Amino acid sequence: MDKIGAISHLLSRIDMDFNRIADEYESLLNSIDNYIDSVSYLKRSVVVNFSKRRNELNFEDFEVRVDLETSLKLVNVDTNPSYCMEIDFVTAQERNKKESIFKAYITSDGYIVESFTSTRPICKSDNIYKGKELFERLLLNLVDKKIISI
Repeated sequence: MDKIGAISHLLSRIDMDFNRIADEYESLLNSIDNYIDSVSYLKRSVVVNFSKRRNELNFEDFEVRVDLETSLKLVNVDTNPSYCMEIDFVTAQERNKKESIFKAYITSDGYIVESFTSTRPICKSDNIYKGKELFERLLLNLVDKKIISI
């Protein structure tokens, strides 16, 4: 199959089952919200605003807002064509300048990964602890990038 054929086939697959990945993303948002709600010190300091218009986490003690931006990505088009949803956790520290804190991907085969070259996924997209896993990685990246200091 030539490259344009592979892309066309992939686009038709996306059209048929993209709702599954969108549902997994919604489930991930619910899982993050449930995790924050279940931990008293997080519930006090992190305000969750997940809605149709905007998905954000406000770290009020640090005056930091993290937006979750999503986009569809085609990957490995030359070798093993697939697609995923990229979730980019970004913050705007300065006016009109966003900084990516952490990226994760929900793959078409049901995993959440940090990189396509990694041999270990973060977890399966149906894992009940996926919100905890991603939120903890977000916190580590916020501290490592010195966006929040503890």
